[in-house]
Amino acid sequence: MKKFILIFLGIFYCFQFYAQNYNLMTDPRDQQVYRTIQIGDQIWMADNLNYEMDSSYCYFDNPKFCLKYGRLYQLKAALKACPEDWHLASDDEWKTLEMEMGMKEKEANKTGYRGKRSWQGSKLKEGGESGMEIKFGGIMAFAYAYGRDEYNLEYMRINNRGFFWTSSQYEHYSSRAWARFFNESESINRKFFLEFCALSVRCIKDK
Repeated sequence: MKKFILIFLGIFYCFQFYAQNYNLMTDPRDQQVYRTIQIGDQIWMADNLNYEMDSSYCYFDNPKFCLKYGRLYQLKAALKACPEDWHLASDDEWKTLEMEMGMKEKEANKTGYRGKRSWQGSKLKEGGESGMEIKFGGIMAFAYAYGRDEYNLEYMRINNRGFFWTSSQYEHYSSRAWARFFNESESINRKFFLEFCALSVRCIKDK
């Protein structure tokens, strides 16, 4: 019985700890409410953006997915989707977050999967210790990007991958930008996507 009580208190304490770290902000454009959290010197939205605008989409065009995962944005929309005093996080701002989770700078600058040994991906995902609550909202992408011949856009990867734009253009192609994606592994993947793909958005507060 004593052991059960200690476990319960531990769970309760953890819940209280994370609950106390969240603040709330209301988007004045549509009155939607988002959790925010401070990690190091950065203040992030702890929910995916769900502001409706041109070139933004609900997965399978179903509003219930927007309520749970936020909207998917093509790059030009993502760059202007965040509310006043907030902005789409840059590649460097994501690196700062990753290093706050314990990733070394040399590794943060790499492409592909990074952070597996230190569990940075797990720390940022839903239920992780950071409070960022990264969700697997899927992507709308060109089918050929996954090894097929079609050029149409398709919804894919809901519930097993989360893709997030950065505001940083990929150095070699103006039509591409750096992004992050998460899956079931402990890693964080840094790669670029074509601007016509639709990814999730996390906003960060202006300094």
